[in-house]
Amino acid sequence: MAQGYERVYAEYEYWGGPVGGVANVDGVACYFLSRYVTEELDTETGEYFVWPVGRSVLDLEIERYRLLSAWIHGSDGRDSPGPVVSSRHEELDDQLASHRCIPQDCATRVASWAYFDVVHYRLDGPGYLVRWNPESSHR
Repeated sequence: MAQGYERVYAEYEYWGGPVGGVANVDGVACYFLSRYVTEELDTETGEYFVWPVGRSVLDLEIERYRLLSAWIHGSDGRDSPGPVVSSRHEELDDQLASHRCIPQDCATRVASWAYFDVVHYRLDGPGYLVRWNPESSHR
């Protein structure tokens, strides 16, 4: 792993770059969600809201991401996997929605992304790592 960069476990939103997902922040699994998108800022600042995620929720996020990755790559070799991932994927989205809400006491960190694979959707997580600026603030 590149020095100072941490693992990204899963993403649930990507729009020209990572928007929302789960990654290590100082070695602790946390949700991240872009301030630029959530607050509709005029300028991308690289700032993300971050807050801890428990192990059981992390496992669900990883399961959801693996289902999405497998669907995108199509187990039968199709270029277009179709309109619906699976009922389990939708069930996980419903279960995880409340955990993805930004808590009042979350921190804000600036992210730098390092892409290491041209394959974005991988079964073991997105093809990029993250480095968090050590400066943080709280909402």
